[in-house]
Amino acid sequence: MNNKAIELNNQYEVWRWDIDKVTNNRESYKIQQGNHKVKVAIIDSGIDQNHPDLKDNLISSKSFVPGSKSLEDSLGHGTMVAGEISANGNVKGVAPKIAIASYKVFDGNDCNSIWVINAIIQAANDNMDVINLSLGTYKSLLNKNDLAMLLAYKRAIAYAQSKNCVVVSASGTESKGMDISNPFNLAQELGHEKDLGIYLPGCLPNVITVSATNKDDKLASYSNYGYNVGIASPAGDYGPNWTTQKIANLKYMALVTYPTNLPQSQLSSSIGLKQGYEFIEGGTSIAAPKVSAAAALLILEYNEKYGFKPSVLEVEKLLYDGATPGAEGSNPLYYGKGILNVENSLKLIGK
Repeated sequence: MNNKAIELNNQYEVWRWDIDKVTNNRESYKIQQGNHKVKVAIIDSGIDQNHPDLKDNLISSKSFVPGSKSLEDSLGHGTMVAGEISANGNVKGVAPKIAIASYKVFDGNDCNSIWVINAIIQAANDNMDVINLSLGTYKSLLNKNDLAMLLAYKRAIAYAQSKNCVVVSASGTESKGMDISNPFNLAQELGHEKDLGIYLPGCLPNVITVSATNKDDKLASYSNYGYNVGIASPAGDYGPNWTTQKIANLKYMALVTYPTNLPQSQLSSSIGLKQGYEFIEGGTSIAAPKVSAAAALLILEYNEKYGFKPSVLEVEKLLYDGATPGAEGSNPLYYGKGILNVENSLKLIGK
């Protein structure tokens, strides 16, 4: 692994192949690493406010769970997502100096769409530059209540975009990825006959929807896909021998930040990692925040070059124009415009 851009040849960073891929072996750090003038909202399960790799970039935390003021991340999901964006310690994220804000919308494993919608609106009012949504829900286009929720999501996201806020969503993770761009087929995959399905918010307009790829630049088997996908980003899996032989390869998995107050897995402990770091299979939840971090860096670099922020559409174009083809070529069903490459996109500014 070529890490000439930075001195990070330690027992943690050697596992961060996914960050190496999107930053071109950290070459993007030479152009832009971020600062607290640009902010990313993480709408998720909370965050470990004391994590040594995250606490210096965390500017605020809020709970949108009714009756609960707890900001603790009891699932670990939000802390994982945050590390992909702006970890800056034993591991580094795509934007290691960018500001992050936590908007908690999980009560245990439960996440109510109304809480998410309220958090999106609040993040826009808080002048967040990017909103990361590593979450989602399936709804029916034939259900009156679901249609009301769809409209509420659309209005919240349109409001965020009117405030020049980039909204990034995961495409969704399942045991076997599904095509979320075909409502009829999606409903069949979900076991709902004579229905039309939709995945929110990843199927909506004004959202950059992200699919997940593995170490070989192929669409991960668990990743939802479809023509709604704008771009792909690496997140990992168990490796090429998992499906046929059930043999996992650690080098294909993703190392993520994890709450320091939650039990450490035997795997991470046996390798000698401190509490607060875990290996996971991946997921579109880990792919999306890399794109959110890239969007934040592009906003900052553009502002430093021209003296004003780019529009949401300009940020999208820079992301898409800098993307590289996947292993199956430029298949828009799987990759959208291609796989995220932060350095390529940053270099487009000023050309």
